[in-house]
Amino acid sequence: MNIADKAGYAATLGIRELSHNFSPAPSFVTINPTFSCNLKCKMCNYWKIRQKEELCAVKWKKAISELKAWLGYFHLSICGGEPLLRPDIEEIIAFASGNKLMINLMTNGTLLNNSRINSLQESGLTSVTISIDSGRKEFHDSLRGAAGTYDKVKEAIKDLRKTKMKIFLSSILIDPSPYSMRILLDMSKETDGIYFQPLMVRMPTQHPGDKKFCARLPEKRQAAEAIEILLKERSIGKIRNSLGQIRSMRRYYVEGIKEFPMLSCSSAHNLSISPKGDMYSCFFMGKIGNIGNGIKKSFMSDLGKKMRKDISTCKKSCIIMNCNYPENIGDRIRRFASIAH
Repeated sequence: MNIADKAGYAATLGIRELSHNFSPAPSFVTINPTFSCNLKCKMCNYWKIRQKEELCAVKWKKAISELKAWLGYFHLSICGGEPLLRPDIEEIIAFASGNKLMINLMTNGTLLNNSRINSLQESGLTSVTISIDSGRKEFHDSLRGAAGTYDKVKEAIKDLRKTKMKIFLSSILIDPSPYSMRILLDMSKETDGIYFQPLMVRMPTQHPGDKKFCARLPEKRQAAEAIEILLKERSIGKIRNSLGQIRSMRRYYVEGIKEFPMLSCSSAHNLSISPKGDMYSCFFMGKIGNIGNGIKKSFMSDLGKKMRKDISTCKKSCIIMNCNYPENIGDRIRRFASIAH
């Protein structure tokens, strides 16, 4: 992406972000080419899915073209499941890159060998986000349901540092021990930043994990210590969560707050597309439509409008999740600067 493209990108996203509360157009677009996964995480049930119906690369490219014609420049997130299970994921990324989009890939990191990293870089991928949920090796591997995942993540980070792609970490706050937090924060120093996510029963995914496990929040004293570490380190380290979100996590973990009446959920401005093309802003409220009926048409439909109105009045605890938390303009600029080259 040259300087002119970057300037156009910044201008388009800047206007969209400034009009975030007034424009119905999505600010965040996520595609999920597969829900299949090679791990068995306790906080997620995607690995249990045996869904065979997935859009082919041609249809994903058609969807990206349609989104580009509607939105102009936008930031594309590729998630799953584990998207690297798709052998054609580089083809999809290359097409998006050819359309001058910034593209982030969300992965568990276990399939990121040198060969795959090189092919991802050649395809034009902008950044990689790797999920890691504890600084303690054995605990992380137990959460993931497979031994060796922690070591593979560390190796992947080392190999990614040799590329021009940006590297981010994403961690669900399951193990808030000071020891684990310090290791994760030290690990983040080798990357471009780390995002922390609260653990909750209402995980905003189409297939959340075991409810009993997700309901077992950390002991309040330990959670309070972890939050204080985040608040202290945010100003000097690589923590990408906003101050407001971290403080809301403290209210959730320590004070037991389950609703946030002062916040307005930003998922109304999200667009997530499932492997078979179904469109969602909030998984709890059901699908808006399918890309086969037109992306803009479905998003702007009466059903889409009603759903966005319902989302704007919802105050459930999942509002403090990374994809839902309402950012101010300063937070949005900071986030954009962190992903832009």
